[in-house]
Amino acid sequence: MHSRFRIIQTPWFILAVLILLLNDFLLKDYYHNWLTGKLSDFAGVFILPLFLSVLFPKQIKALLIFTAAFFLYWKSPWSDGLIHTINTLPGFHYARVIDYTDIIALSMIPLSYLVFSKKESLAVWRLSPALSFSVTSLALLATSQAENYVELDVDYEIMENRSTLISRIQTDTSYFYTDFVQVNIDSFTNQSDTSRFYMYLNTPNLIKIANVFGYLWSIDSTRTGVHLSEYTQQGGECGFFRPRCEEAYDEKLIVQEAIEEYFIDLL
Repeated sequence: MHSRFRIIQTPWFILAVLILLLNDFLLKDYYHNWLTGKLSDFAGVFILPLFLSVLFPKQIKALLIFTAAFFLYWKSPWSDGLIHTINTLPGFHYARVIDYTDIIALSMIPLSYLVFSKKESLAVWRLSPALSFSVTSLALLATSQAENYVELDVDYEIMENRSTLISRIQTDTSYFYTDFVQVNIDSFTNQSDTSRFYMYLNTPNLIKIANVFGYLWSIDSTRTGVHLSEYTQQGGECGFFRPRCEEAYDEKLIVQEAIEEYFIDLL
């Protein structure tokens, strides 16, 4: 076999991909907790540089640095613009929660380097490199894909200048950046008449964490329009009884009520 493909046929790599897929498509949905929230980050950080080494086999150190830098960027408010741009493409609905404790996943970088450096002596499984490469591509692209995508299409009018309103949201962290709600406005569009925003909701009346997307626009010099375009949810706390749990309440209505209570009513 070609040596550059050997790394994606090792048990270390394949098991990490399986963990990533299992966590994203099953465990997160039924057991949404701290472990499932971090597991994909650990697996993804471990896999990504090894996966890219198939394409750039002599650049492992640069790939490790790239992985760390991209992970920090993705987990910060700076990536909001990129996420919103990607979500304009058909079939893509990405979301992520800004949680700086996720940085602990970077501890997998040394392990990735160790596995790569030992790849010639590691056992390999009889698995087609093309299959391994394809499945890994799917796992890495799907890991942050938002589930339970629901359109809101709701508008509100706020009696305040848009620039003043944005400034207040960005500076008043006691209301707009708490354990219950985090509002991040896309800094790349603040100079135009429309500003996109991303909102994280983890309020007591929600069974599942909600990620809300929308935008602000100037109606005139004294009024701002607020449009809620859609939201996604990350899984719940109902375990295997989640389907029954969802039947017991109007999910969309409760999400909208939470948005109004923790965001709109404070504007």
